[in-house]
Amino acid sequence: MNNIQNKNIFYFLFVIFIFISCTNKNSTIGFPGTKFEPHEIDFDSTAFKQIYAYKDSLRAFGGNSKLVLGSFEEINSRILIRFVNLPTDTTFTGNPEITMYISNKDHFNTDFDIYVAPIMDKVFLPNFATWEKYNETDDWANEGGDGDFENEVLTPYIVEKDTLGLELEKIKFEIDHSIVVQWMGSKMEENFGLIIYAKGANNSFLEFHSTYTNTRPQISLTYASDDTLLHIETRQANYSTYIHDKKDTDFDHNKLQVSNIPPRSIFTMLDLSFESHESIWKDNGVSNAEELKNINVTQAFIVFSVDKDKTMMTNTRFGLGVGIPLTYHDEIQQTFQINDLLLFPTTSDTLRAGKMRINVGAPLQQIISKNRENNGLVFINHQSNMDFSRINVFGTDETDESLHPRLILRYTILKE
Repeated sequence: MNNIQNKNIFYFLFVIFIFISCTNKNSTIGFPGTKFEPHEIDFDSTAFKQIYAYKDSLRAFGGNSKLVLGSFEEINSRILIRFVNLPTDTTFTGNPEITMYISNKDHFNTDFDIYVAPIMDKVFLPNFATWEKYNETDDWANEGGDGDFENEVLTPYIVEKDTLGLELEKIKFEIDHSIVVQWMGSKMEENFGLIIYAKGANNSFLEFHSTYTNTRPQISLTYASDDTLLHIETRQANYSTYIHDKKDTDFDHNKLQVSNIPPRSIFTMLDLSFESHESIWKDNGVSNAEELKNINVTQAFIVFSVDKDKTMMTNTRFGLGVGIPLTYHDEIQQTFQINDLLLFPTTSDTLRAGKMRINVGAPLQQIISKNRENNGLVFINHQSNMDFSRINVFGTDETDESLHPRLILRYTILKE
């Protein structure tokens, strides 16, 4: 019995040893002294033969959890909101009150005024509405909805930095009684929603929860009962989105940026060939180009240094994917079409200590093994058009070489 227990303990400890060795993110994978030799190479920026920014299309971010109001770097945004599930009783008193819940106010830098007005004759679609269009195909009368909404109907709600304290989680403002009456009952077909916009916002904005969250905007109507008691009916908004006026005309490919608005990401061409790095490969167990094809990539990260002064985040992270273009391009590309990419959805990025690390192990294995042509790597920003968040990184032209991008490659190689 004791022998059986001792064997079980031995096997248990052996399995734990293997598990720790293979899951430690800081260790190379493999066992020195066996046929599979582990190696790690830290390639400097000379491995990056080409690197530049490319742009994605300006469009609505489907299912956006955010409503952004204000301005950032001369980009202005407006909110569209629509309440459909309203009471049919039009005898409510006073002006209805709209409540919007704040999700982020870290970049509310200056006071601004909030205006509200009803939209006329245009039913906006949240997943398609932009500064130019209110649905997938049809244009506003003027960009930004100008001419499609009535003039502001109430005194603006003034958002003041001094009074927007840390404890404040929402703002409330009234809309005219007659607007909501028009939306109710037999006149429901005249309910096109509201446009909410800011005046005087100077590089200052607020983010609110949208109808895709559990804290939707809501409208409250007050009814009198028995001439003394008040009854409040509250309804949540059914549709919401925000639009912005960014024009994608001027574009600098040398400004390396992963940005949501304007939508930007990065392309790079790596040269890891045996001919270009012969001494490095030979020092790390690879004798010739044929052996290089047979290495097993266990981990690979491209590491960018982040330009903190030009980075602004309201998200906790960027969700990046990576793809290999199916076509080789000699010239710099303005953008990459999704159907021209072989995608690797499991790759992700992490921000830590001023660095952005992008996992490129899967596509590099394909390229090094010659299963795929080396047409470069395209990084895909899954949050394009979501908000004003952006990360600027340093490229190979930065004078401080310590800020250049690097590639950390970990692999094993079979030795006879």
